[in-house]
Amino acid sequence: MIPAAHLHAVAPLLLPVELRSAPLPTVLIGLTILLVEDQSLIAMDVEEMLKELLCEEVMTASCVSHAVRLIDENIPDLAILDFNLGDETSEAVADQLALRSIPFIFATGYRDGTGVPARFASIPVVHKPISRDSLSEKLALVLPIRQQSQRHPA
Repeated sequence: MIPAAHLHAVAPLLLPVELRSAPLPTVLIGLTILLVEDQSLIAMDVEEMLKELLCEEVMTASCVSHAVRLIDENIPDLAILDFNLGDETSEAVADQLALRSIPFIFATGYRDGTGVPARFASIPVVHKPISRDSLSEKLALVLPIRQQSQRHPA
């Protein structure tokens, strides 16, 4: 076993062959990510993208109460929140993450980010349909500083 902090030099080699020639995506080695998504097919697709980016674990919730319970049980490193969850929004989950200083991004099918409260205007938004590259780009904006410094020591 090699600690994740020492894998930055070989991380691109751990990606599947078809991804090695693409622009280097954000590498999520060792991270636990909370994915809040009410559409199971989208959740499975995003989870697969996160695994391609070498995420350690994906915790998936389809509603606010389940997401909050997961946060209480196992604090994630990052989160991806579908803002509109059927008859509720992920605003309460975003509030819990913000209180705990856990970085997150929103996902939405609305191009203009409709519905995201003004207090979250600085939070990156990935638009559906989500691609691996757009997901990687938005996650890179909120990666914890400790993770970035571990991946690129001075």
